[in-house]
Amino acid sequence: MTPSVYAQLSLYWIAGTDNWRFNNTSPNWRPYAEPTSIDYATINNGGVAIITDPGEACNVLNVDVGTLQINSGSLSASWEYVGYEFTGYVNHSGGTNTVSNQLLLGYTAWINPSTGTYNLSGSGQLYAPTEEIGVNYNGIFNQTGGTNTISNPSLGLLLAANPGSVGTYNLNGGTLILGDLRKGNGTAAFNFGGGTMRANNSFTSSLPITLTGVNGNATIDTNNRSINLSGVISGSGGLRKIGPGTLTLSGNNTYTGGTTVVGFSDAYNRILAISAANNLGPNSNPLRLIDNAILEYTGSTSTTLYNPINPANDFNGGFQIANPIVNLTVTSDIRSGIGGFGDFGKFGPGTLTLTGEINNLGDWFHINGIVNTSENVGVFNAYVGRDIFSGIATLNIGSDSTFAVGNQIWSDVGGTINVTNGGTLTTLDLACDGTINVLNNASLQVNGTSIIDGDGILTLDTTGSVDLGSLTGNGRMTEVDPVV
Repeated sequence: MTPSVYAQLSLYWIAGTDNWRFNNTSPNWRPYAEPTSIDYATINNGGVAIITDPGEACNVLNVDVGTLQINSGSLSASWEYVGYEFTGYVNHSGGTNTVSNQLLLGYTAWINPSTGTYNLSGSGQLYAPTEEIGVNYNGIFNQTGGTNTISNPSLGLLLAANPGSVGTYNLNGGTLILGDLRKGNGTAAFNFGGGTMRANNSFTSSLPITLTGVNGNATIDTNNRSINLSGVISGSGGLRKIGPGTLTLSGNNTYTGGTTVVGFSDAYNRILAISAANNLGPNSNPLRLIDNAILEYTGSTSTTLYNPINPANDFNGGFQIANPIVNLTVTSDIRSGIGGFGDFGKFGPGTLTLTGEINNLGDWFHINGIVNTSENVGVFNAYVGRDIFSGIATLNIGSDSTFAVGNQIWSDVGGTINVTNGGTLTTLDLACDGTINVLNNASLQVNGTSIIDGDGILTLDTTGSVDLGSLTGNGRMTEVDPVV
């Protein structure tokens, strides 16, 4: 329960613009010296109290008609009201403001409609267990820099708490750290145009978000947590996902500034999850996967993704499909650039159908589950059912397309490569511990060495052509009659 400000004996700011600390020539607070940690402190005379020194404190702070300016130093309080009955401002550009209970903006509507505005910029550091922006009337939080840490992950940030209230958070720079993002019973707006939202707890939020693009893309750092944004994401700005953990988009989104997912080294744990194609916005909204980032499709029905993927030809990532009966079709060409070092990974037992060209992937093409290709593919190495992708894996090459491997293709145990329907597989070297089928006017061309080893099986018919180069191994080759 929040304390009533005016029911308590307060120290009142009586100066114009001056330092919070006691002025030796004339006092800035009445009825006595500057506040301590047991005092209620009120700024309601239209003045500006400036904090530049460390160790400033009060019990309850009320900025009601006037401004608190924090340039450096530190302030600590149990409760802070900005706009309790009237209009109050906090301009925080440096130093630290620590609230041990709650920060409340725009507190009352029944006495006088109140408006509280908190402006965080520069190197300012704000700490509070929970924050309510727009409690009963109008609260505005503008962040262009600094760090706002909402330390209680289960309480988080609440916008527009009660009926008739308006709560607005404008994140255009700096870092907002929180464990929940909620809308109350009023009118809430979260405008995201730069800066970073970093999770300190896993949470789901239905709050609509507008990507304004004011200061660039909106960055969400999942920070080893899971965030599910089910509200509609709109606006002309873009969305950038960083950090380990999963960001799930589940709204019918309309934003148009593109989506970037940034992974890290060889760790495939940077995931953006969707359950429908429109979670990524309109079909023209580009998707960029870099540094081994993963797009996970969690839908229960098959769908087609028309979004352009890495239009700058810098692909390095993969796709994950957990449902074994679901097919995700990707129509975009996927490239990593001439001489690039992009990886392509396919996770999960579901099916990925690639109808665009896949070219210039300079490192690995790893497959788990099922991958269908219908256009030309050019990669350096291809592994089917191997290493961290071990398990049942199938690569289907067909429809008169060419799958060209610059170094080696390996069908490992549990892996199957089907070259059918006029398809062509060319490679420098081939290793088969699994199954390779070359059928129905298909072609296999090995320019170096073929190793068919262990349980490896190569099956071919007489309608196509097979050149295995230098052949070794103790596996099996079988010729079957063509299917008419």
